Amino acid sequence: MSRELSDPIDDAALRRLRAYRLDRVRQVLESNGLGAVVLFDPSNIRYATGTRNMAVWTLHNHVRCAFVPAQGLPVLFEFGGGRWPVEAETLETVGEVRPAGGWTHYGIAHGVGLKDEYPFLPNREDLDRLSDPDQVIEPGMVFSLESYIGAVGGKEGVNLEDQILITEDGPELLSGFPFEDRMLT
Repeated sequence: MSRELSDPIDDAALRRLRAYRLDRVRQVLESNGLGAVVLFDPSNIRYATGTRNMAVWTLHNHVRCAFVPAQGLPVLFEFGGGRWPVEAETLETVGEVRPAGGWTHYGIAHGVGLKDEYPFLPNREDLDRLSDPDQVIEPGMVFSLESYIGAVGGKEGVNLEDQILITEDGPELLSGFPFEDRMLT
C-alpha cells in the first residue's frame, strides 16, 4: 500500500514564515546600516529566502549564493546554471534567479598607488604563472587584501577588500568597513 506524502504545514503558514524570516534579515541589515548581505551558507540562504537545494552538499561545495538587499527582493544565484526549474522561481521571497557558475579567486592582494596594483600577490595555485620574482614588499607600501568571488567569465561578482599598510612591525589594517564585526555579533 502506498501513501502520498504531504507537508503537514499549509502553504499559507509557510508563506508567513518565509516573509517573517526575510523581514528579520532586513531589520538586522537596516539596524546595522548595511544595504545588503551576500549569503553563502545553505542554512542562511534557506532562512532568508525559503529556498533549499542540496543543502548538505552545498555546505562544502560553494556553488550557490543569495544577494539579500535591505530593500527589495533577494537575487538567488542558483546551482545548475538554469538547466532545470528550481523551487525559488515559485517563491514570493525571491525576486530573481540567476545561474551560479564556477567561482574563482584571482589574487589575494595587490598594491595600491600609482604603479597599477604593483606588487601583485597571487593565490597559491597561481604562484608559478603570475608571480614576479623581482617584487619586493617593504614598509610604507599599502596593499588591498581582497577576496573576489564571481562566475568564471561572468559579469557579476563580489569583491571584499581591506586596505593594509606594511610597517616595520608588520601589517596595519587601514580600512574601517565593519563587515566582519557586524556580521559576527
